[in-house]
Amino acid sequence: MSTAPGDIPIFAEPVFSNPSNFLVDVTGVVSTINKAPSGLITTGARTYINYWNEPTMLVTVDGRPSVDPDGSIVKYEWYLNSVKIPSVTGSVAILPLPTGKNSIYLYVTDNRGKRDKSNVVTYTVRLPLGWEKDAFNLNQID
Repeated sequence: MSTAPGDIPIFAEPVFSNPSNFLVDVTGVVSTINKAPSGLITTGARTYINYWNEPTMLVTVDGRPSVDPDGSIVKYEWYLNSVKIPSVTGSVAILPLPTGKNSIYLYVTDNRGKRDKSNVVTYTVRLPLGWEKDAFNLNQID
């Protein structure tokens, strides 16, 4: 390969896959490819509690199975019934759910700004058998 004085040679061989995800075309232009992350939620423990005088199911949902094939996940945004929960920003969320049908999902953002929405997890919260709500407490009936 001959070059003019001051030129920097760029070797343009076909690249199909490499760890840095660089694509070099025959003109010597280098570009990076950013693949989107993949959001995924798994479920964990469920417990009934008294939350602000309302019978509530407390659930644990886990976004750690989410992956980014060419970088890292830097942001987790949790949603409950299509409303963003700004106070929960980590990969694991422990959420109180109101009575009725509830849906939870997650947006993950990678270190280069791409986002993905996870699967939707649905819970229907009903009072467990043998429980009743009074004005101040969640009591078990004997």
